[in-house]
Amino acid sequence: MNIYFKNTHPDVQTSLISRAEKKINSLSKQIDEGRFEAQTYVEITKATGSQHSDAAWRTSINVDIRGERFHAESVQNTPEKATNRAINEIRSELRTHRERERVTERKDGSFWKTLQQRDFSPQ
Repeated sequence: MNIYFKNTHPDVQTSLISRAEKKINSLSKQIDEGRFEAQTYVEITKATGSQHSDAAWRTSINVDIRGERFHAESVQNTPEKATNRAINEIRSELRTHRERERVTERKDGSFWKTLQQRDFSPQ
C-alpha cells in the first residue's frame, strides 16, 4: 500500500504521521494486496471554523483500489483525534466493502453450481 501525505500542517508532529502510517498499513489486511495495489492519500489540515470555536483539525483519507475510491473525513479538536477517527471510519468502510464482495462471490458461485447441476437436455 502506497501512502502519500498531502499538505500536512506545520504544527503536525512527525510522530503522529508515523503512527498514522503504521495504522494505515494495517488496513492492507482488508484489501487483497496480492492482486491489487492501493494508493492512500492523507491530508491533515487546520480547519477554518467560527471564531468562537476551538482550534479544529480536519483529517481526510482517500483510498484508491482498482478504480474505486473510499473516503473518510473527521474534524476534531486535536490532529491526533481527527486522524484516529478518520482511520477508524475508513477501516469500517473497507471492512463493509470486503464483506459485500464475499457475499457476491458466494452468490455467484452458488448460481453457477446450480446451473451446472441442472439437466438442460432436450426432451
